[in-house]
Amino acid sequence: MIFASRVVLPEISGISESYIGTLPFSEFRKLIVDEFDNIRLSIFYDNIRAFQGSNDVNHDIESTLKSGELDRFSVLNNGITIIAKSLDTVGNRFNIRDYQIVNGCQTSHVLFNCRNLSGINNLQIPVKIIVTDKDDVINSIIKATNHQTPVKKEELAALSEFQKKLEQCYNSFESFHAGEQLYYERRSKQYHDRADVPKNRVITIPDQIKTFAAMFLDQPHRVSRSYGDLSREIGSKIFGANHSPTSYYASAFAYYRLENLFNQRNRNKLDPKYKKCKYYLLMAMRYLTAGADMPSLDNQRKMEQYCNKIISVLNSQQEYLQVFEKGTEIIEEQFLHLNINIDNRDVITTVSFVEQLKKRLESEFSKVNSK
Repeated sequence: MIFASRVVLPEISGISESYIGTLPFSEFRKLIVDEFDNIRLSIFYDNIRAFQGSNDVNHDIESTLKSGELDRFSVLNNGITIIAKSLDTVGNRFNIRDYQIVNGCQTSHVLFNCRNLSGINNLQIPVKIIVTDKDDVINSIIKATNHQTPVKKEELAALSEFQKKLEQCYNSFESFHAGEQLYYERRSKQYHDRADVPKNRVITIPDQIKTFAAMFLDQPHRVSRSYGDLSREIGSKIFGANHSPTSYYASAFAYYRLENLFNQRNRNKLDPKYKKCKYYLLMAMRYLTAGADMPSLDNQRKMEQYCNKIISVLNSQQEYLQVFEKGTEIIEEQFLHLNINIDNRDVITTVSFVEQLKKRLESEFSKVNSK
């Protein structure tokens, strides 16, 4: 590509070279459009968000492009940030390799959708090109450039290596769960435009936080009332760098199975009233199938063995239905003991309620496994 309107930025620690300037769309399209006239989705892999569709911001970008005042675009748009591992330059000619657009995913997609507009090839796009192979520098650039718009902590979590391993973990179960594959939405709206991906099989980062906290941290009571507090534990108790990704998959798979049991199309195999206790039932699934004696979350080998007991049960409808039914029975026993009902949220969302429920679940597991 030809990058003529540029300046070289001063020397920066951890960065081989960097440039800032404007790039005509006729050159920028070479970076984002492949030989079949499709957008190169792979170059947005490290972007915090996937394309968000026709939201207000993207509508405004498109309106600017279609207004005919293309000369204003470079001062109205925040521009594109490109990080490359390798770059060769000869005069104004840039040969960029192994690159990611880490900020400007929305702009890039809107430009792609408007690529046939009259005069768009002369449109000037603000562009930064940064050359570095240092992961800490790359992550800091992504976080900084994406703070121009509000970004939740769980969206920033998408940058971590653990999140990418977790996404790969989900993909690894595709052959085992043919026709029921779950899709981990590491990046917001990652599967939004995938007609082949059923919405009920997409697990978002908030979904994952809630299911994992309920099943493996014994905190079903915090999921609805204190989600903000839970999200602050990202990187330590949740999404720990050394955690086993299988434990996260197991909790999401149990959640998917449970939601289907509440579905009317499945003739309500579980009474829908227990949806109010669904996160307690996820905790019950672990206690009743694998027991309370759980390995350290950082012990990946032992955690995988432990979680495989849960996944094995979840692979059999008869078995997981029996476990969830037993979970509802035990919860009902506790309601009766405390003289409350399922709508008494003030009691149900207390630590005391959860601790008592755990004892009942442990007792049931011991009774079944002593036979």
